Amino acid sequence: MERTGGGGAESELLRIGGRVGPAELAVVCGDANAAVARVDGGDFSLVAVTREGTPLCLLACSVGDHRWLLARDSPVIRVGPRKFSFAFPGFFYGLSLPDGSFDRDVDRFELVLERFCTYQNHAGRRDAEFSPRRRDTDFWASAYAKIDLLSSSALPPRGYSSPPAAALSIQSAHRASSATKLVAQALKAIANPSHHIHISGDISGGATFVFPTLRVVSDVAHVLQAAAGDLSGGAMTPLRRCSPLPGGGGAACWHFNLAGLLLILRTVSAVAVGAAAAGVAPECSTSSGAGGGRE
Repeated sequence: MERTGGGGAESELLRIGGRVGPAELAVVCGDANAAVARVDGGDFSLVAVTREGTPLCLLACSVGDHRWLLARDSPVIRVGPRKFSFAFPGFFYGLSLPDGSFDRDVDRFELVLERFCTYQNHAGRRDAEFSPRRRDTDFWASAYAKIDLLSSSALPPRGYSSPPAAALSIQSAHRASSATKLVAQALKAIANPSHHIHISGDISGGATFVFPTLRVVSDVAHVLQAAAGDLSGGAMTPLRRCSPLPGGGGAACWHFNLAGLLLILRTVSAVAVGAAAAGVAPECSTSSGAGGGRE
């Protein structure tokens, strides 16, 4: 399945669910006492968004209506036959694929993670924290400290702040999901990517694909927060570095420049004003060329 828009295309690479059962997504945060919140349940999907005529690309996962970015600076750890964690500043996602999902589909997903993410497979560990017999909530809570340690050791220090309160982490996760959707729509729809997107790193060798880091989600999450006039927190910790990345310190990556972020801010603000005037809840959608939209 492929959806196009304004020179970009979104392709579904993998879907798990349907008759085999729903996937479950949780947000886990905390220090000694981990807090776990179920975010969504439903079909799991993996999508690629590309921009015609450019190497710009992104990979994202969804469970139900919640979407998150796959990035080199977001370590992914397999902690069970059907369980994966995805580290973000201040929290991580806990993904539980349905027990009835086919091994070949899980293997396909793992191949993508191995190629495009900072990935570790600890599914064979016998640690009590990774016991598959635990209920999902107990599993993620007990595994938090071990996953946090493994994730932290997977990358050089990035200057992440200490974990915020659980409520703010959960709010951050929801805002990051909205930002990820908006990033995908903007990549497809921005009229002139060269004026609004900056590529860091060396692409002189003709890179086939250039992916974003978590910075792109952090930046757009702060744009959404500014558009909403919300100064209470809940956006992701600002990330300003686009390199070094695992697999080569000079690996290229992309993010929106100031002009791109201002375009997104103007578009989101205009949508919010129009929705308020019409007396309806605003969606992150637009037809002005900057992208957005619930998919």
